[in-house]
Amino acid sequence: MYEALVRWRQRAGPAASLSVLEQCLRDLDLNQLADQITRTAVSPTGRGHASERGAVGGELTGEVQSRYPSVTIDRRFPIIVFERLNFPEDSVLGRGGFAAVEKAYHRDWSQHVAVKRLLTRQLTGSEQELLYSEARKLNLGSRSDHVISLRGVCLDPNFAIVMPYMENGSLAELLRDVDVPWALRWRMAHEISLGMTFLHCQNPQILHCDLKAENVLLDGDFHVKISDFGLSKWKAESRVVTKTSPEGSTITHAPPEYHADINLPPNTKFDVYSFGVLLWEIVTRKQPYALAANSALITMAVTMGQRPDLTLIPTDREDVTSVSELMQTCWSQNPEDRPPFNDCADRLRHVKDRFSQEEIRQAIIAVEKMKAEASRK
Repeated sequence: MYEALVRWRQRAGPAASLSVLEQCLRDLDLNQLADQITRTAVSPTGRGHASERGAVGGELTGEVQSRYPSVTIDRRFPIIVFERLNFPEDSVLGRGGFAAVEKAYHRDWSQHVAVKRLLTRQLTGSEQELLYSEARKLNLGSRSDHVISLRGVCLDPNFAIVMPYMENGSLAELLRDVDVPWALRWRMAHEISLGMTFLHCQNPQILHCDLKAENVLLDGDFHVKISDFGLSKWKAESRVVTKTSPEGSTITHAPPEYHADINLPPNTKFDVYSFGVLLWEIVTRKQPYALAANSALITMAVTMGQRPDLTLIPTDREDVTSVSELMQTCWSQNPEDRPPFNDCADRLRHVKDRFSQEEIRQAIIAVEKMKAEASRK
């Protein structure tokens, strides 16, 4: 606790104080730790009497604690022993700017998991904080059925977060390989809106900032799990709390105000715009702006009011027309015209409910057959 405070004080400079630290912790919904700060402040010795403990309340060695100071502040995270994970040769599921996601087999649990770890063992404080911040968001998001959950964290030899392995990959892969029946498409669209509603209802809010088909994972029954919170931010009132998140969102899903002012802090309307483009992906099974020569052209076009090609949307289905209307409202040029996610969820529920549970089950069977056929080719 003391080491974490010292490091924070060094970063914060003259503005550092226990009261400021306590407020920052409450902004991040870390009320238990904030209460501990309060008790520490009123302690006769000026320092707390409790021993420093790890993510699950166990003692951490001085070496580990000094390498991973932020990990000592959250007792809710289970610690997973890295050596209990087996990584096959073709384990990489995805790779980003500072971390990779790999498939692994947990020998004790007898099941596969997904492990997100830093690409280098030469850790920098900002990279570690990014990954740990993502773990905190996953821990909170785990309360939603439609957000990927956190299984735990690894400390040595790599800092990593462990998540369940999603058998059916990403929504982007599925749409690319399979003509998904409409009944299942609408269930997935509805579940995405439910997951985002949950994230935006947290205090502080969790802004995803990179919502797209690649970041929507599918479990064994094709239920949605929103993933990849590497660009996401905590937001309390009007200020962004997490200042270490890397700049940059997927250019095809970023709203016009982002293109116009790269320094503009994101808000909930950013995610709603991205959801509009994601609905277009679900309806058309295409990549947005696939014919654009470069990202600069996309930036210019979106700023001027252009959007993904509406001529690719079917016009002979009432449900598609209804979703298309919602989609275009979500990507409105004026952020204030974009609906909140709970409104999106209500409208998509009405579309989804036009199909029976039996029709959805038949759609899943059809998708499984098509996936099997595609894998044999």
